[in-house]
Amino acid sequence: MRSIIDGVQKGRLLPGTKLPPERKMAIDFSVNRSTVVRALEELQSLGIVRRKQGSGTYITETAAQQQADYVDWRQYLQREWTTEGQQQLEQLSQQLGMLDLYTGELPRELIPSFRFPSFDWQEILAAESLQDHRGYQPLIETVQHHLQKNFSLQVDTSEIMITSGAQQAIFLILQTMLDPGDVVAVETPSFLTALPIFHHSGIQTQGISMDDEGIDLAKLEQAILQQKVRMIMVNPNFQNPTGKTMSLARRKGLVALARQYQLPILEDDVFGELAFDQLLPSLKKLDPENVLYTGSMSKILGSSIKVGWLVAPTIIAEKLASARQMMDFSMSIFPQVLTNIALTDPAYARKMAALRLTLSERAEQMMTLFALQRDWQVDPVNGGYYLWAEHPQLDAQHVQQLLQAGLLSAPAELFGSNQRAIRLNFARFSPQDHERFYTIISTLKT
Repeated sequence: MRSIIDGVQKGRLLPGTKLPPERKMAIDFSVNRSTVVRALEELQSLGIVRRKQGSGTYITETAAQQQADYVDWRQYLQREWTTEGQQQLEQLSQQLGMLDLYTGELPRELIPSFRFPSFDWQEILAAESLQDHRGYQPLIETVQHHLQKNFSLQVDTSEIMITSGAQQAIFLILQTMLDPGDVVAVETPSFLTALPIFHHSGIQTQGISMDDEGIDLAKLEQAILQQKVRMIMVNPNFQNPTGKTMSLARRKGLVALARQYQLPILEDDVFGELAFDQLLPSLKKLDPENVLYTGSMSKILGSSIKVGWLVAPTIIAEKLASARQMMDFSMSIFPQVLTNIALTDPAYARKMAALRLTLSERAEQMMTLFALQRDWQVDPVNGGYYLWAEHPQLDAQHVQQLLQAGLLSAPAELFGSNQRAIRLNFARFSPQDHERFYTIISTLKT
């Protein structure tokens, strides 16, 4: 009893905290269960705990009076950075035996292997001396060459800023270029709606539906006129979560519309490296002055190497880099050095070609299995990680049914959509998974 009172007084046990079951407390305190029961009854008479039949024992709100001047930390924990559904999926992805087609990463066996030299401390310090507020200068020069060679983008090194992945670029843009209450137009469905940084920055997202060619320009223009949109954010290549590729005509129409209303576009091209066929011109290529462009190596080298880049007009790149420096979000030098070594490796192109071939084969194998099913519908993909599978009867109960059968997928609701669909990461779809996967999707009870 004294331990619980002490916990309340020192703020360790806050109002609403559920106490462990009586049996566990008896074990923890090395006493009989009857002793625990008597102690809880006395605490209840003092108004410190509330016992609810079938639910448990909780610290009461009135117990807060006994906390003296301790801070109630709960008031600082109101912001949720992941939804309940995301938390459940993240937890399940750690369990052995699950067929994890939810996680947005390459499986370890597909991550290209590069030979990295050993470094001593003096070499790391020497590399660090080549870093300024925009990043590691040798990597900036490598990215410039990489974008020119592989994406036909002619940019100056002053326009390139190295980031801790594409999401840091988005965060800095929201914090530096937009104000609370501003509206950003995004595709629907979109992974952007699942990012908490919009909500916590006070930035609203306005979802714009897509058709087979990409974002609906008529609906986008309507939103621009009615919602006072300040920026457009899109994912033209192998869109997350649908896997769609925006057509060339739609790309040209989008940059023309943005120019008409003098709105900047943020082009997220993190999957551009993973095209199975020839890439269409990027929005940045079509309109260099008005498009901000992000890329990333995290989708290739793994999530532990969080390195990407933002290409923007020099004045914007400088502003964002300075803002990051003021926030003390400094870039670690080591991942930048490793990324630079990977991008300049003579075998890089060959290793990427092998990766793209494997991804193409896995996508084709998954689509083939879906084609054998009458009710499932998938659209062909030509790059990236993701396949969007629709089923006319799919609902939350059926998604749980898939979970119980051992299949982890990302339901449409995570991406701000009410479509009856799931996102599947075919990169994680290895040959030994085929039979099990087919059994699961074919036994969906509707």
